[in-house]
Amino acid sequence: MNDTGRFAHDQNVSRFVDRLRHEADGGRREVLRQLLIEEEERLGALYARLGAVDMQLADCAARIAQQRARIAELTQLSADTDEATRLLRNLEDIQTIFCGRRTVILDGLRHREN
Repeated sequence: MNDTGRFAHDQNVSRFVDRLRHEADGGRREVLRQLLIEEEERLGALYARLGAVDMQLADCAARIAQQRARIAELTQLSADTDEATRLLRNLEDIQTIFCGRRTVILDGLRHREN
C-alpha cells in the first residue's frame, strides 16, 4: 500500500476509535465497532491474499523456467516434447489465473486507498 492508502486506513481507524471513545448510544457503538473490525480485517485479508498470490506466482515462474529448460534439453536430444509442452501450457495457464487474482487484489487495495 502506498503512503496515501496507509494514511487513509490509519485515518479511518483513528476516526472509528475516536468516535467509539465518545459514543454513548449502544447501537451506534456496535456499528462503529463493526466498522473498525472490518477496516482492519479487509486490509489484513487483502495483504495476506496478495502475499499468497505472490508466492504462487514466484513458484509458477520457477516451474515455467524449469519446464522451458527441460523442453530445450528434449529438443536438443530430438526427443518428443508434446507432454512437456502440454505441462508448460498448464503452468502458464495457472500463472495467468494468479496474475488475474493479483490484479483483482491490487484493485481492491487501490479502491481502499480512495
